Amino acid sequence: MTPGASLSNRVNPAAIGLSLFFATYLWFATQIHIDLWSMDGFFTARSFPFFAGGLGLISSVLIAGLAYFRPLESVPPTSTESLRYLPLLRMVLLISIYITLIDLLGFVLSSIVFIAAAGWLSGTRHYFLLLTVAVTVPVLLGFILSLLGIYLDPGSIIGQLGFSR
Repeated sequence: MTPGASLSNRVNPAAIGLSLFFATYLWFATQIHIDLWSMDGFFTARSFPFFAGGLGLISSVLIAGLAYFRPLESVPPTSTESLRYLPLLRMVLLISIYITLIDLLGFVLSSIVFIAAAGWLSGTRHYFLLLTVAVTVPVLLGFILSLLGIYLDPGSIIGQLGFSR
C-alpha cells in the first residue's frame, strides 16, 4: 500500500458534486409542463432534459465509482489542499449561465457559447477544432429538430430582433 493512501483518498468530490447536480437537474426536468396534445408523443419537452441529465448522471456516477473501487495501492496520497473544487464550480456556473442563455438567445446560439466555453475551461486550446464542433453540433441538431417539426424557441432577444419563425 502506498504510504498515506487511505479510503478517503478514493472519494472524487467533483464527480459526487456533478452527480448531485445532475440528479437535481433530472428532478427539475420532471417539473416541465407537457401540453395535452404532446403527451402521447415519443419526443416531448422532457425528452432532451431527461436524456442529457441521464447521461450526465450516469457518467458522473461511473467516474465516482471508478475512483472508489480502484485498489488502494493505485491511489496516490492526497491532502485537502490538493482537492480541486474550482473546475467543478466553474462547470456548474457555466451550466447555470447556459440554462439562462437558452431563454435569451435560444438553443442554437446558447449551445454554441456553452460548448466553446466548456471546451476552453476544460483545457482545449485547438481553437479551430473547438469552434468547428461548437458551431456544427448545435446547428446540425437544430436543423434535425426543425426537420422533425420540433419548434425551438429562438430566445427572447433573437425574437425581438425579428429573426423568429
